[in-house]
Amino acid sequence: MSEFGTSNRVRLRPFLRPGLLIPKPSAWLLCLIHTALSLSAPANEKDSKMDSSFFDGVFSGAAHLPEPAGTEAFALYNGPLPADRDPAFWTLYEKDWYQYVSEKDVFNVLLRHSDDAGKKNWEIGIGAGGQLYSWRGPWGEAIPPQAAPWMDEVWQATMHCPDVQRLLEAIYEHDPAQSNATNSVGQGFVHGSGCSNKYGAASDEPYEMFFCPKLASWYDDTDHSYAIINWGQSSTQPTIFPHKILYYSRYRYLGDGVLEVSNVIYNFGDFEYGYNGTPWGGVRHSTYPNIFWSNIDGSYTFNNSHRQFGGGSYLTVDQTDGWLGAAAAKDDPNSQAFGFAHGTRVASVCVGTAGAGGARDYIVMASNPGLGGDSNLAKGESFWNRYYLMVGTFADVSRNAAKYAAKAGWGDLNQPEQDATSQALYRTVLADGTVSLTREVQIQAQPACRVYNEPVRHAVPLFVISEQPTGRTLVSTDPYALSRTEPYANPLPAEHESHADLEGAIKRYTYESDARKKLDWDLLGFVMPAAHISADRAGYVDLASIVDTPGNRGMLALAPGAFSYSDLVVTQQVDLRFTVQAAVQNLGPTAALAIVKLYLADRKLLESRQLQLAAGERQTVAFAVTAEQLSVVNAEGDRVVEPGTFTVILGPSSQDILLQSELQVAKRTVVRRRPQFQVSPLKMPAKVAANKTFSVRATVTNTGERAGTTKVAFLVDGEPTETKRIQVQPGKTETVEFRTHRFEIGDHTVQVGDQAASVQITARPPTFAFRELEADAFGYAGQAVRASATITNLGSTTGTVAATLQIDGTVVATKDIRVPAGLGGATAVVRFSHRFAKSGEYKLTIGDLAPATVLIGEPIKAPNLAFTNTKAGMFQADDRFIIRANQSDTWKHRDAYGAIFREQVTGDFEAVVRVDSLELSNPDVKAGLMVRNDITKPGVSPGYVSILLSPKWRYMFLWDSDQNGSVDSIREVAQKELTFPIWLKLEKRGKRIFGSRSDDGTTWIQMASHKVLAAANTQDVGFFATSGDDDTPYWATFSNFDVSSSGEH
Repeated sequence: MSEFGTSNRVRLRPFLRPGLLIPKPSAWLLCLIHTALSLSAPANEKDSKMDSSFFDGVFSGAAHLPEPAGTEAFALYNGPLPADRDPAFWTLYEKDWYQYVSEKDVFNVLLRHSDDAGKKNWEIGIGAGGQLYSWRGPWGEAIPPQAAPWMDEVWQATMHCPDVQRLLEAIYEHDPAQSNATNSVGQGFVHGSGCSNKYGAASDEPYEMFFCPKLASWYDDTDHSYAIINWGQSSTQPTIFPHKILYYSRYRYLGDGVLEVSNVIYNFGDFEYGYNGTPWGGVRHSTYPNIFWSNIDGSYTFNNSHRQFGGGSYLTVDQTDGWLGAAAAKDDPNSQAFGFAHGTRVASVCVGTAGAGGARDYIVMASNPGLGGDSNLAKGESFWNRYYLMVGTFADVSRNAAKYAAKAGWGDLNQPEQDATSQALYRTVLADGTVSLTREVQIQAQPACRVYNEPVRHAVPLFVISEQPTGRTLVSTDPYALSRTEPYANPLPAEHESHADLEGAIKRYTYESDARKKLDWDLLGFVMPAAHISADRAGYVDLASIVDTPGNRGMLALAPGAFSYSDLVVTQQVDLRFTVQAAVQNLGPTAALAIVKLYLADRKLLESRQLQLAAGERQTVAFAVTAEQLSVVNAEGDRVVEPGTFTVILGPSSQDILLQSELQVAKRTVVRRRPQFQVSPLKMPAKVAANKTFSVRATVTNTGERAGTTKVAFLVDGEPTETKRIQVQPGKTETVEFRTHRFEIGDHTVQVGDQAASVQITARPPTFAFRELEADAFGYAGQAVRASATITNLGSTTGTVAATLQIDGTVVATKDIRVPAGLGGATAVVRFSHRFAKSGEYKLTIGDLAPATVLIGEPIKAPNLAFTNTKAGMFQADDRFIIRANQSDTWKHRDAYGAIFREQVTGDFEAVVRVDSLELSNPDVKAGLMVRNDITKPGVSPGYVSILLSPKWRYMFLWDSDQNGSVDSIREVAQKELTFPIWLKLEKRGKRIFGSRSDDGTTWIQMASHKVLAAANTQDVGFFATSGDDDTPYWATFSNFDVSSSGEH
C-alpha cells in the first residue's frame, strides 16, 4: 500500500460492519446509530452523497500536519448560495456570460476561514464539478473570469488522450466543420470541472452548464478537509469518445493560509492518457499583476515583460525550487500574494499571463507531473498528485511556498484488492418494478453482494444513473448507459489508417437521456471484470445475476459473506518485532472473501489480507509488526521508534474496528538514520589561463540510512555562484560538476559544500572570438543595410583586432576594433552598413562567423498593391515578397495588418500564395490570405474571410459573421505541425468562399468554407501578416502569389 493511500479519518459507525448480517435494532441501538452518524457530518450537511467510506484508502492523512492556529477557524458551508455572494465579480469576460448563467449553477460548497481579528476572513468555492472556482477575501476575487463559465480558468485536474487527438486531427482534415464547438465530436482533453461548451461559443442560445457529475463527497471536520469524486468529461459535448476517468479531489486546510490539494486520477476506460495538467489553474492578473517564481538557490525572481503564456512560460523543474506565484506589488513583504507550491518532482511548470487585464485577466499556473511517452496512464490504473495553494502577505506566501514545496509530489497508486475495504449492497425494487442496488442497510435483509470502496487496480465503478425528474433508474458499470445517442457518420475514407477506429462510433449526449431529461449519477462502489479474476471465481458473484443491465455482463462483485473476528493475540519477538494473530470465520451460507486489516490506533494501515473461506470455515491469520512500521521521522530526520504503548486494531476496514490490543516498547530505538552527506575532495586543475573555462568535480556520498536530497553550493572566493540539487540513495555516491572561469591573475579559492581547493589563474594574451552576428534580413536596393557583431577578448590584456565585413565571400570593409579585457571576456561591438546596388539574395558575415542571408528587394510592383495601418514594412525581390509585421492582429475590433493584394477582383476567383517562412518565436504571429470588399478599410469593410497560419493556433479559417467589418468567428481546422513552405488558397464561388491548404501547391485539402452574404461582386484579395501585441517586428516571406478570376458572377 502506498504511503499516499493511508487515512487518519475516524468515523463512528458502531455495529455497522460491511459483511456482517445486521439484526433488527432496538430503539436504543437506533438512537446510538443516529448519534454516531450525526457526529460524522457537519450540522448544515444536506448532501445525500456524503459518504466517507469511498475515501478511506485513497488519500493520505499520515503526515499529521499542523492544525490551524488557535485564532483561526475553518468550516464547511453546504447550504444554498449565500445572498451576499456579489455577482459583479463574474461579469468581466467580454461575452458577459453572467447574463446567461448564475453562480447557483456551479455552487457546491464553500470552505470558510476566519480569525479572531476578522482581518483574514476568506472563503473558497468548490464547484459541482470538483473544481476550485473561487477564492474570495480582502484582495477581492482571486480566480479569473471565465471563457467558458467556471470550466477552464479554475483550479482543476485535467488529462489528455494522444490517441483521441490523433483521431481528431484525421477528422478535421476530412471534415473541417467538425472542428467547430457547435458541431462537437468531443476532445482529447478530459476536464476535472465539466464541459466547456455544451452549445458552442458562437451560439446565441443561453448556456446550460454540465459539470463533471458528483459521485460522492465527504467533509472531515477534525481534518479540515473536503473530498469529492467526479466523473471527468470531454471538454466539449457531445462526444464520440467515451472518456472514463474518475477524479478524486481533496482540499485540506493546514493553517496559516495554506490549502493542500490532493488528486487521485483513475482510468477505467479503454483509452490511455498521456499529458497530465494537474493542476491547471491560475489567478487574476488585475488582483495579482506581478508574477514571481523560485530559483534553485531559494531566492525568487519577479516577472519580466516576456513572461507570456505559451512556449516561453514553461519552466523545467531544475529551473525552480518548487514554487511560484503572483503578488499585488513587487518586493513588498506586506503585499497580498497567492502562492503555488508544485514541488521539484514534476516534469515542467507553467506561469504566464494569458491576457493581462481586459477580457481574460488571467495568469496561468499549471504543472505536468510527467506522464506521456512511456509513462501513460493505462486502463485500470491510477496515480496521485499533491500540491499546495496559499494566500497572505508576500512574506507569508514565499515562506510557506518554500516549506510545502518539499511535500508536493506525485506517483503511481495502483491499489491491490487485498488493501481495499468493501461495502455490502442491498437489492431494492423501485415503484416501477425496476431492480436497483443501494449501500443503505436494509434491516432484516441479506446483502445481494459486496463491492470495493476504492478504485483497486483494474476495477470498474458501479453507478446508479437516474433520470430527472422522472426517477427512471439504471444500475450499470457504463456511465453512458442512459445518455442520449445517435449514429456517427465516419468521415474517413475506407483506405484511411484510422477508418476502422471510427467505424460504428456513437455520438453521446452525456448530459441528457433519450427523452431529453437531465441525468444524475451516484457511485455504489467498484466491481471486477471477470478477465482479471481467477478461473474458479471463488468468493465472487456475477453482477448480471443480480442486476442484468447494459454494462454488467462479465462483471463480478464480491460474494455477500458474513464474518466473525475473534481471539486476537499479540506476541513480542526480539528486536522490536511482534506477531499479531486472530481468527476469522465465514458465517454465511456460501464461500466468500474475508478482508482482514491491521492498523495502528491512528488508522495507519500496517497490513491487509484476503482470506478465501468456505461456508462455515474458520482460519487463523497472523501479521508481523516491525520496528519500521512503528517508527516515525523525528525533528532531526532520523526514523525512530519512541518508547510507550502502541495500540493495534483489527477489522475489515478502518471504520469497522472489531478487535484491539497493545504493544509495549521499552526504549527509544533508531531504525534508520537521517540522510547525511559527505563531499569528497575536489578534482580540478591547479593552474588555468585567465578566462578559460575549467571544471570542478566532487562526489557526494549519503552516509545515512534514508534516501535524501541535498543542495550543493559552489563558491568562488567565498561568493556563491551556483547551486545544484541532487538526490542520493543511502550508501550511494553521486557526482556533481560545476564549470567556471576567472579573470584576475593569481590564486583563487573554489569551494563545493565544505570542500575547498586553490587554483592559480595565469596571464593570457589577447584572444578574440566573434559572436552574435546581427544583420537586416531584408532591405531595399540602394538603401543601407546594417550589420553588427560582438567581439570578445578572452585574454587578460587589452588588444586590437581587424574586423572584416564580407559579402558573398569578398571583404568589402575593414575596421580595427580595440577590445578591453575583463572577467569572462570583455566585449566590443563592431558595426557596418552597406548599400546593395540591385535586388537579390546575398550572404553577409563579419569575421569568421557563419554567414546570414540578406534579401534585397524593391517596393511592391503592379499589379500588386501594398497597405498597412500599422508599422508594417513590405517589399519584393523578383517573385518573393516580405512583410515585416509589427503590433497588429486581425480579431474583432483589433483589425490591423500589413497586406499585399490585388485590387477589385471581379466575380469568382482563385487566389494562391506560398508562405515560405514565418518567425515562430512569437506564438501570436499570423500570416495568410484574406479577402474583403476593401482591404484598405480595416474594421469597416465587410465581406471579410481569411485563412491563416499561426505558431499557437496552427491553421485557422476566420470570417465576419455579423458583417460589421471585423472577423469574429473562427474554426481551428487542423493541428498539423507547421512545416514550410505551406501553400494557401481562397476560392470564391458565388457568395461562398472556400479555404484550402497544400504541401506542394498541387494536392489541395479543403479546410473550411463560409457563405458571405455581404461579399461584393468585386473584392480585394491578398496575403497579410500580423504580430499580435508584441512591439518586436516579425518577418513573414511569401512567393508564388497568383489570382485568377472569371470577371463575372
